[in-house]
Amino acid sequence: MQNYPDKEIVDQAMNTLFSLPEFERSKRLRDFLGYVVSETIAGRGSRIRAKTIAQDVYERDTTGTEDSSNIVRVDARRLRRVLNDHYANAGADSELQIFLRSGSYVPEFETRAVKSTHL
Repeated sequence: MQNYPDKEIVDQAMNTLFSLPEFERSKRLRDFLGYVVSETIAGRGSRIRAKTIAQDVYERDTTGTEDSSNIVRVDARRLRRVLNDHYANAGADSELQIFLRSGSYVPEFETRAVKSTHL
């Protein structure tokens, strides 16, 4: 079984991310990230697919001919870009970094030692 960061640390990281302008402007990105993080921490990461995101996050009917996974792929690409940009810049020293690797919808968590400001 995978070990995940403490819920409090995850909540802090998510609050920081959700305060970014990109997330404040896009409910879909907030919902997408919130869904994949909560599903992964609940131990259901292996069940996350474009179809489940389309159904559970976007409330799309995946039984018809419409390819609802297109919107998921587009948003996943946007989400990856926002996360990568944040952690390459202002969030570089974040205690917890959340990544969505290309080809996957399951987030990965990387913890970093927080630099002490005490001498």
